[in-house]
Amino acid sequence: MKQFLPAIILLFFVSSQAQAQQWVESMQDESVNVFQAIDEFEKFWEGKVVEKGHGWKQFRRWEQFWEPRVYPHGNRPNGSAVFQANSQIQASTAANPGLGNWSLVGPSNGNALQGIGRVNCITFHPNNSQTIYAGAPAGGLWKSTNDGGSWTTNTDKLPNIGISTMVIDPLHPDTMYVGTGDRDAGDTYSTGVLKSVDAGATWQATGLTFGISQFKRITGMVIHPDSTNWLVVSTRTGMYRTTDGGDNWTLIQGGTFQSLTTVVGAEHLLYAGTRTNAKIWYSRDFGISWTMASTGLPVSGTSRVELATTAADTNYVYAIYGASNNGLYGVYRSTNKGVSWTQMHGSTPNLLGWSTTGAGTGGQAWYDLTIAASPLNKDVVLIGGVNIWRSNNGGSSFGLSGHWYGGGGASFVHADHHWLTFRPNSNKVYAGTDGGVYRSTNSGLNNSWVARNDGMAITMYYKISTSAANSNLTLAGAQDNGTHLKNNTWSRVGGGDGMDNGIAGSDAMVMYRSIYYGDFDKSVNGGASFNAPFNLPPSGNGNWVTPFVVSVINANTLYAGFEKLWKSSNAGSSFSATTTTGIWGSNKIDVIAEAPSNASVLYVGINQRVYRSVNGGGIWTHITNNVSNQNTVTGIAVDPANADHIAITKSGYSVDKVYESYDGGSSWYNRTGSLPNIPANCVAFEPGSNGLLYVGTDVGVYFRDASMSDWLPFMEGLPNTIINDIEILQTASVNLIRVGTYGRGVWESPLASTFLDIPVAAFDVAPEALCAIGDSIQLHDQSLNMPGNWAWTIHPQTFSYASGSSSSSQNPIIIPTATGNYSIQLIAGNSYGSDTSVAIHALAVGGILTPVNEEFKGALPNRWTIENPDNDRGWSMASLGHLDSVSAVMRFFNYSNIGQVDALISPPYAIDSNSTLIYDLAYQMKTGNASDTLRIMASTDCGATWQLLFTGSDDGTGNFATAASSINAFVPTTSAQWRTDTLALGNLSGTVTFKFEGVNAGGNHLYLDHLRLLPASLATPVAAIFSTTAACQGSSVTYHSASTGQSLSHAWSFPGGSPSSSVAVNPVVTYANSGSFSVSLTVSNTAGSDAITMSNHLSVTTAVSPSIALTASSMPACQGDTVTFVASTINSGSNPVYQWMINGQISGSSSSTFSSFTLNTGDSVTCLLRSDAYCASPSELLSAPSVVSIYSLPTVSAGSYPSVCTGGSDIPLTGTPAGGTFTGIAVSNNQFSPSQVGPGAYTVTYSYTDNNGCSNSASVDIIVGSPPNVFFNSNIGDLCGADPAITPTGGYPFGGYYQVDGVQVTQVTPSTLTVGMHYLDYVYSNSLCTVVKLDSFYVYASPPVPSIQVFDGDSLFCPQATAPYIVVWLDGNMNAIAGASNPWYHAPSPDNYSVRLKIGSSCWETSGPTAVTALPELLQGVAHVKPNPSSGEFTVVLQSGIFMPTQWRLITVQGEELLAGDVLAGQKDMNMDIRHLANGLYILELIAPEATHALRVVKVAN
Repeated sequence: MKQFLPAIILLFFVSSQAQAQQWVESMQDESVNVFQAIDEFEKFWEGKVVEKGHGWKQFRRWEQFWEPRVYPHGNRPNGSAVFQANSQIQASTAANPGLGNWSLVGPSNGNALQGIGRVNCITFHPNNSQTIYAGAPAGGLWKSTNDGGSWTTNTDKLPNIGISTMVIDPLHPDTMYVGTGDRDAGDTYSTGVLKSVDAGATWQATGLTFGISQFKRITGMVIHPDSTNWLVVSTRTGMYRTTDGGDNWTLIQGGTFQSLTTVVGAEHLLYAGTRTNAKIWYSRDFGISWTMASTGLPVSGTSRVELATTAADTNYVYAIYGASNNGLYGVYRSTNKGVSWTQMHGSTPNLLGWSTTGAGTGGQAWYDLTIAASPLNKDVVLIGGVNIWRSNNGGSSFGLSGHWYGGGGASFVHADHHWLTFRPNSNKVYAGTDGGVYRSTNSGLNNSWVARNDGMAITMYYKISTSAANSNLTLAGAQDNGTHLKNNTWSRVGGGDGMDNGIAGSDAMVMYRSIYYGDFDKSVNGGASFNAPFNLPPSGNGNWVTPFVVSVINANTLYAGFEKLWKSSNAGSSFSATTTTGIWGSNKIDVIAEAPSNASVLYVGINQRVYRSVNGGGIWTHITNNVSNQNTVTGIAVDPANADHIAITKSGYSVDKVYESYDGGSSWYNRTGSLPNIPANCVAFEPGSNGLLYVGTDVGVYFRDASMSDWLPFMEGLPNTIINDIEILQTASVNLIRVGTYGRGVWESPLASTFLDIPVAAFDVAPEALCAIGDSIQLHDQSLNMPGNWAWTIHPQTFSYASGSSSSSQNPIIIPTATGNYSIQLIAGNSYGSDTSVAIHALAVGGILTPVNEEFKGALPNRWTIENPDNDRGWSMASLGHLDSVSAVMRFFNYSNIGQVDALISPPYAIDSNSTLIYDLAYQMKTGNASDTLRIMASTDCGATWQLLFTGSDDGTGNFATAASSINAFVPTTSAQWRTDTLALGNLSGTVTFKFEGVNAGGNHLYLDHLRLLPASLATPVAAIFSTTAACQGSSVTYHSASTGQSLSHAWSFPGGSPSSSVAVNPVVTYANSGSFSVSLTVSNTAGSDAITMSNHLSVTTAVSPSIALTASSMPACQGDTVTFVASTINSGSNPVYQWMINGQISGSSSSTFSSFTLNTGDSVTCLLRSDAYCASPSELLSAPSVVSIYSLPTVSAGSYPSVCTGGSDIPLTGTPAGGTFTGIAVSNNQFSPSQVGPGAYTVTYSYTDNNGCSNSASVDIIVGSPPNVFFNSNIGDLCGADPAITPTGGYPFGGYYQVDGVQVTQVTPSTLTVGMHYLDYVYSNSLCTVVKLDSFYVYASPPVPSIQVFDGDSLFCPQATAPYIVVWLDGNMNAIAGASNPWYHAPSPDNYSVRLKIGSSCWETSGPTAVTALPELLQGVAHVKPNPSSGEFTVVLQSGIFMPTQWRLITVQGEELLAGDVLAGQKDMNMDIRHLANGLYILELIAPEATHALRVVKVAN
């Protein structure tokens, strides 16, 4: 993943406010490309250092969440993708219930952990002072009924969305609205506004729903207290208003709104703040029109504004501004409803930083900024950023109220505040932070804050780890809240943001943890301290979440992923990189996977690629070239039994999520199937399974194995939440999958394989009783282990199926057409077999027959119902009872809604007159409070009217209570705290329903248990039989007595069966022969008897015997060949199931054929046949084994070859055994030709086939390298044999060597060389190629003694001055004349001249002096020759206007004419060529009428 890492130092300076704003705005604007926001962030932080409380970590968290989901394009999706996925999940789980049995591992002890997870908003129930709600960015909506003492949630089946704001209808508190999205951080999805009309039990979308192409986020919401269908919502794209409870919305005002608040007592007044340039708007008509405030407010330099009002004075409004550097700009106040404003506090002290004193600049106002004003004192104001500050003078000054580590003498309150709110008409103030909910009971006075997080499970985990050595342990790295350890209880063992971690599989005391960018440390004492030796050189330079693996093969082997893979073989004491360079350049590793069966085989994921190493990480090969999906690789799983069998997951919102390979990545299969179109985040194999894979997605877990054609949800009991990590725990006693979620903590379930078995049939009936015919009944299949077919039998058959259902539906609906008792049987089946569940008298129509004994187990909601008008406290089931474990309870303790009536309503009963109602009761008054009341009522008209039977309350004398009063919630713990009451029902008869009403007086809990309805006399029994009508020979049949009556005895007769008679209630009978058989039953009690005979009731069919035999396609086969087995069967039925096994291990799918290419000699292949033929006996049959015979492949070597340079000589290739063939690029006739290719690694493959026809191949890479770029500027010129030795230089790059005539030298010594040409080479080699750069030099003998010839008195010539000698002319003082280095020299003045010939540095000869006397110039100022001397080509330049010759002639110094010609009129230059003449001195005469002038011309050798 792309990474940028500034230095992390506690210093900070912001030089560009506009730039600071830009990355924040881009991050928050969902329409901006993610990578654009990242680039802006990097540009801003480049060259700067980082300080706490300036938003750096918050951005990195956001980047970590979004970058893999949008790679490589960067475009953000919308939350409706998650809603669509959730709909898909609900449809799948409706068809296949019972998959998984998830339970929360934790944590939920947020108070002890000093933080549990981020809370975005807090809302109060309008009528119950103890009930509050909290919204989490990824953990849903949470409810507390004891002022935050404990929490529960019922939003687990909502898709994973953020909750940023919430309102409750004050007139109808069961109606609620939530605004979705993560307002401050943008880490999760927004789908608009959701609505509940049942106190949050279920939620529906409103008309303000965001589609795929929209980019919005809900930031605030208010509801009118009187017209509660009126709501106003602020979003990042404007202000919306509804007047019909959310069905329709109107955009009222555009803008990037960040906050919205109203005024208690003047709810028509609304105030809103924006992000962009932080403007304040107000409305006087509940959002119909809006005005922007300006008087007294800042016009620039701001980034965000939050607002607060107070019921103490509806004219007061407070505002806190974040500055462009996200520190404090100022606190403002209006005392005239927002018309004009006064700055109460400036930018210093900076109350938005992390310091206890407000020191420093900057902050993270874009992320955490909130303000609240006391409803009791208009001058008490609290603000929250990193810390909480309190003012008691209207914002003029502030004192520290809560601090992120408890510094400065303040209470500890977790850092980063998103919500501050006062309970109405109270000093209680609540804070929503990155660590959860905190409360002060005295308006935030110092040291008054306490955590209120127990029961809340909202931790956002990046990674978790477990250990086979101790399955109770879980180590987990959490966003915002450090590293947590579960060891019986949860504890905090690391601060900051916890990242990847590990526990040694062999010693659970050894643990590893990390924070961002791969800063790891180690514990050897079970997490008590993390200070054991640990030395990872690139620590702090990895990804935000740097991958880390503790080997399952050797717990001392560790892997950490940076640009390189780093490995430790000594449990972290030292690490070394497996390669010298990054696996893929500077890209960092995202995922690491080790093959559990082969420590040499490793896989890593980098961006969209997967690389594989088969030598422990030394050499890596890119193996996903043929995977078209370019999204980020998020997970790699390796089959524990096969290092070549791997699966990978991809992030993003494209249709392809999961790929699988069986050959180490040479070929891939797209396994996405019907997975929802959302990111897949992790993947894991289940060891010992049929290739069973788990995939964690943004909405839960799915699984499939090799026998399945598609994925199935594995989410029974699991919230719909982001799954970030999967751990598989398998020990002798434990078989678990454990997952780390992003927003709902850690969860676990038994492995999926435990559910792949014969169904365990179960069902329930809702309701279990009807007062009269005509209503519908829902039968719910509750079977485990994924049944695929259902057969329902209902007796009597006086009913009809409804809503298109039938006897083969999973969840049929029936409508009874007669009163009476109905018995129901379900046969649930799948490919593994079937199971039967029978419930006698499962449904009573017209009343449940008495006598009845109700123990309340499973009473709600199938038998009993409740009335809870305020959707608050009500009747429920308690996990304690009188002489059993369940009772009904009305929880009056701390129930603030005095006078509220809640009812528990029984099912209808069929009773006779003079019946008796008996029940056990437990009640205790609350000290100092009035007694609550219990009223018992009865109805004979199905609840239309009720008559009072009993009223009970305590008058203070203990006449009703069963225990002494207490200030604590009542929990009966002994039998003495229970009482049995009896009610005579007199003339009540027929179908009767009972109602138990609890009337609240703020007292204590009341319990009911062990309810009995007893008839006045014993009824005459009625015999009835319920059983199957078809069976197989030799099988068992269970007969059920469906008789009615009390204290019955049974007498059964089974002609032809064994036993032939029975007195059991539900006897089991076996029939050895086929045919039709009758059954009789007589039931008796003291009131009489009844008998029934069902002639030819049971048809028994003769059993058939299945058989199975296996044949193999070819045997023996070569290793790696595909061998196909065919199962031939008899009596296998129309839809048989085949379960293939290799050495007892399940493999392959359900088919009559099975193919494998991984077989070895001696493997045993068997097939378990499950026949669905009727009366197949046995129905399961295991084939005889087919023992495999496999030829081993020949051992082949392709040889080894040195690296070569491009253009090098052909390399002969030699493989063993001899007789094979080489193939590859630039390979021909078993030779590799480097001259045909450029630099690179070229794979040559040697293929060989042995006498068994088995072929194998081996490959080797031949490295062809680029030659180095070598330069040679030699310092050696021509030399004389007498010259001293010279050290050669001029070769580059340095590090090569020199050679003379092919012999390596460090000095050139002329005296050892012969006269003549010699060669000097510079030789340079890199690790691969050698380059030779050539130069040459000449060694000469000493020059001859030169002589001088004089021409025309002052032209001197040295005839010995020939190449290669250097000519130096000397003046009379024997000084060299500058520039005089030619054989000819024209003496400029009279003097003695000499000439010297040189060669090398030390050889020369000098002539004797030659005298030159003054000679007149032949022609001065009118013409000249250039060049002169020359090799024969020269130009005569005439000076125009001075001398105009008409003719010319060239003569010798003796006067002999050699050449002549005319000068053209006006000619300035004459070009002449005398190369054909001998070298020497010539005279050029220029002839004019008035005079003749002469010039000297010297010709020398060319």
